[in-house]
Amino acid sequence: MFQDSTQVVLESVTALKAEVFQRLDTLAAELSTTAAELWDILLYKHFWIAGVYDLVLGIIFITVAIVAALSLKRNIRLAIEDSKEHNGYWQEWPTTWVVVSVIFTIVFAIVGPLTLFASIPHLLSPEYYALQEILKTVF
Repeated sequence: MFQDSTQVVLESVTALKAEVFQRLDTLAAELSTTAAELWDILLYKHFWIAGVYDLVLGIIFITVAIVAALSLKRNIRLAIEDSKEHNGYWQEWPTTWVVVSVIFTIVFAIVGPLTLFASIPHLLSPEYYALQEILKTVF
């Protein structure tokens, strides 16, 4: 029983693989190129660049989050000093900058690592993403 189901799965995978290669050759013929060139373009020119781009963008976002956190610390200190000068009442400008700093810190502290971690699979396994893109295009 298990042998029959294993055989069916293997035949399905083999048929799918043949169909993917056939459609890849068809797509390459429509683009006036070879399947190997199409693979190289997808693999090295698209996914490596996308991975490096996401990596750099993640580093920039994390840097912005650090700068926003430092700005938040400074703005809180200024707001406290300002409230001491005005008998415990905060003026509008320090409060506004504290809120802006909190928003920037939270947003970039979340988006930065997510973008950074999203780039790692593209750099470590561009073949997977290239194959995934081909399958999305073909099917």
